[in-house]
Amino acid sequence: AGAAKGRRGAEFGRRRARGRPGDGEKQHRVGTAICWSTDARRKQRRWRRAEGVALRCTNHELNAWSKKERCHTLGNQLKLDLLRTTAFYDRPVFTTALIAGDMVILDAIAKAGLFERIPIVFLDTLHLFDETTEFLEECEKHYGFEALRYLPEGCNSRDDWNQKYASDLYMTDIARYDALAKVEPLHRAMKSLDADAWINGRRRDHGFERASIDVYEEGDPADGA
Repeated sequence: AGAAKGRRGAEFGRRRARGRPGDGEKQHRVGTAICWSTDARRKQRRWRRAEGVALRCTNHELNAWSKKERCHTLGNQLKLDLLRTTAFYDRPVFTTALIAGDMVILDAIAKAGLFERIPIVFLDTLHLFDETTEFLEECEKHYGFEALRYLPEGCNSRDDWNQKYASDLYMTDIARYDALAKVEPLHRAMKSLDADAWINGRRRDHGFERASIDVYEEGDPADGA
């Protein structure tokens, strides 16, 4: 029994050395690498690169590889969706608040060379930090575009806002503040640009109501919907 086991072990090693799976193993090809796995040794993975160099990868390395491939795939999908949008719609508009998701889309628009087809709209509520507007200017310089800025109607400065409404409106009546500083400028932007498609950075992880949103949704951009 010991001799038979030894012969099987030797044959197992020869088959693996020739790039073939041993008895009871399944061969998986991932990119340019090959992985053999058995139920008895699930936690171990032995990888062969194309040049035949054997490596032992940690879970951290495997996760990093998976993350890189996932980002590459999603990046290509985003670019394809932007190109498809400009192909099927005549006047798409992208609104940005410079948050992380918006920056990903802005970068994709730049890499796809679509600034001439997709106007970039920025809603200046007149309550932003100075660093926010400075960051917008940095983005404009870096990517070579000029955002279309829309302010609350009838206001050109924070002083105008304070005189017309109130300096603490965002604390005393948040619904009215949102309507005046965000919703109305958004509707005005969409109508003035006659937008037929609205590109925005809403994400499924923003909350329960957005958990199942599709990439393309029905609505009227001119009404901010």
